[in-house]
Amino acid sequence: MSLSPLCKSQFRQNDRSRGEHVRHLVEIQTVPANEAVALVEGSHSEEYVVSIDYSLLADEMLGASCECMRFLDGYFCKHIWASIRELDASGYSP
Repeated sequence: MSLSPLCKSQFRQNDRSRGEHVRHLVEIQTVPANEAVALVEGSHSEEYVVSIDYSLLADEMLGASCECMRFLDGYFCKHIWASIRELDASGYSP
């Protein structure tokens, strides 16, 4: 099963929509057993490191972080959503 349906409800619709527009800027770095690391180019050519820990998805919880201001304000951001969608597109299944 894909990651995005499992954690979709944890993202605001606007962040998911904006994430779809930046998917092409995601570079998946590593995908060990229960986590992934990606680099995502930001709106002003800065690069954000996104970490995703999906070991708690069975409990409908996603552990994720990003270096952007949106995440620092307490929300899952477009960079995390874009990374999840790219993991889905690459065929990764938790």
